[in-house]
Amino acid sequence: MFLELVAGLDPGPDLAGYDVMLNVLPPGIGVTLTNAAQTDPLGDHPPVFPSGNPIVHSNTGDTIAVSDFLISGGEEIEDDDGLCKVLFQADPAATGTFAIEVDLVWTSLADDNGDPIPYTAVDGSVVVDNGVITAVTPASLTVLPEPAGALLLAAGAAAVLRRRRRNR
Repeated sequence: MFLELVAGLDPGPDLAGYDVMLNVLPPGIGVTLTNAAQTDPLGDHPPVFPSGNPIVHSNTGDTIAVSDFLISGGEEIEDDDGLCKVLFQADPAATGTFAIEVDLVWTSLADDNGDPIPYTAVDGSVVVDNGVITAVTPASLTVLPEPAGALLLAAGAAAVLRRRRRNR
């Protein structure tokens, strides 16, 4: 399973670092998170940071905490960039759908000034039938417009609407 970034705007902001925590629900049965790695550079979700594997801070099997950062600068976020790939396994007797929840308290994105990049998260899932993984839906983070940009866009739209009303 990979954690996908969705730019939300074009161009997306520059990403300099991230912290991500994922949780398996329900915990303790069915699916175990085993490790994290870089997404495939030649795949559908190339890594936003192509320099190597992310740092795994903790892994209990039910929860994994991962981060990565650039020494300087930032990489522009593009739609479908891969943040990281999370490796997992299914218990041999497991059956059901297991949520892969993005922990919003621990997860953050930062730009090259160290400022937070706002985002919304969509949890992923793993479907298992008698220990066989039958479907995987990736988790994703969609980058939101910065508040100042959103206010400017709203002000521009309001001005256009006022002008249209006057011209009628």
